[in-house]
Amino acid sequence: MGECVLPEVLTLSTFLGGMAFLFVLLRFFSVNGAYVYIALTTILANTQAVRVASYSFLPDPVALGTELFVTTFIAENILIEYWGNRVARKGIALSFLASLFFMSILKITILYPEIPDAYQEHSLNKELAILTYQLARLFWASCGAYITSQLLDIMVFSWLRAKLQGRFLLGRVNISALLAAFCDHLFFSLLAWRVLCSPPISWASLFGSYICGIFGLRCLLIFIGSFFVPLARFMIRPSDHE
Repeated sequence: MGECVLPEVLTLSTFLGGMAFLFVLLRFFSVNGAYVYIALTTILANTQAVRVASYSFLPDPVALGTELFVTTFIAENILIEYWGNRVARKGIALSFLASLFFMSILKITILYPEIPDAYQEHSLNKELAILTYQLARLFWASCGAYITSQLLDIMVFSWLRAKLQGRFLLGRVNISALLAAFCDHLFFSLLAWRVLCSPPISWASLFGSYICGIFGLRCLLIFIGSFFVPLARFMIRPSDHE
């Protein structure tokens, strides 16, 4: 049935579903819910990136995961706006440690001895090994890009917040998230699809679809997501934030 649904519809649905889930976590678990969301979504976005899809506005198929990565930038901006820089930096550290733990467990899992041939038809060892290899490549590619871009997002958003004395929230979200997303997108694309990818994708596809095309999608999602930052105030109890 998924083949009958346009990728654009699935991407938008995933993005809006992610924001709705973040709001639920904020409502019931406050800042800890945001931590859980960022850590979980970082793992899911890297897992999604092993699958490619064809969008009508791009010349080549591209990896998934963009919409979930964008929601982590929005979640970080919510943390900064309502809890401050120190809390937001903890979210980055937790997402990195969660991803590292996830990858470590997958690596350990594929180290278990193979079962007898009679049981091979029920085993997904080969598929899991391939998935683990792909995720490891994407994990190392995303580490530097993701951490650097998230710290940039925090720095720019905080600086704008101080300079503008807390005004123009939508503008602050869009400026900081777009700068951070561009940094993350550029470095991740180069590392994941050229440096660490074998065989690497062509430069034409890299710049035409992965960098320019997907960044345009990120810009649109960031603009939509910026409206969720002020709305998050209604999901957070007054006693739970600064």
